[in-house]
Amino acid sequence: MEKGGLSDQRVQVDTSRMIVTGNAAFLTDKALTEAGIDFVLSGLNWLLNRTQLIGIAPKEEKQFTLNLTSEQLRNIALLVLGVIPGAAAVLGLASWISHRR
Repeated sequence: MEKGGLSDQRVQVDTSRMIVTGNAAFLTDKALTEAGIDFVLSGLNWLLNRTQLIGIAPKEEKQFTLNLTSEQLRNIALLVLGVIPGAAAVLGLASWISHRR
């Protein structure tokens, strides 16, 4: 939230700013994520009127590997190539037969 500045000549405040969240649970150690850190840092920079520092930090590219046994790969292939299309075909056939009657 941002509201207009003060008209008092003794104080140099252009605007008043405030950030409101539902709760601060995202700041706990267990829930702290990169997105939460980006939010907090960007919010603080916005409050301090440092707009050049507001943004999302670049993310480090992470490599993910999935180690599956040959049996697991076979089961996945059977499911994707056989069971799912077969189920769709059976449901389509049942729907066609019920509409035909």
